[in-house]
Amino acid sequence: MPKTKLLRPQQPTVEAWCSQHNGRVIQIIDRSCRYREAIIDWYKDVLYPHLKQKAIIYYETSLELTPTGKIRREIHEQKGVRYITVEEFAFDTQLVLPLGEIVQQLPPPPKDVIRAYLFPKDKSERTAGKKDKLKQQTLPLDGVAAQLHQIGLSKGRNTESVESLLAGKVDHYSLDQG
Repeated sequence: MPKTKLLRPQQPTVEAWCSQHNGRVIQIIDRSCRYREAIIDWYKDVLYPHLKQKAIIYYETSLELTPTGKIRREIHEQKGVRYITVEEFAFDTQLVLPLGEIVQQLPPPPKDVIRAYLFPKDKSERTAGKKDKLKQQTLPLDGVAAQLHQIGLSKGRNTESVESLLAGKVDHYSLDQG
């Protein structure tokens, strides 16, 4: 099976995202209709000067790309954390902090970004408006429709259009009974 590649308009978007986040592309998945998904591995450094440690947080991000190269969805997932002691830094202050201030939370992963306007529109929503448009209906002026209309009015019924009388959407009247 051939290896999936990014389309030409998608390459600059992925390269710009990788250079901004210091990442590298791990895998490219082919979705339907020239949509691609790029899996990117990247990391972020967090320095704790009072602990003399540095935390490296590893992330894996999934970028869903449109055929034109726009990012449709970014999904971030934290993969791991590695702590490194930093000996080469010189600190002028002593470590005299309560235990509660020493322990820090790791920053949360970036929020997932979903751009709904880049998803294809649902065709059922577009066609529903066309089906619900009102149709101009006419009153019965001649022929069988006029006779059915007169019978309905004599029995106290509402005025009906020619289309509804002839389509049989109203009560059926016999012309023989009058």
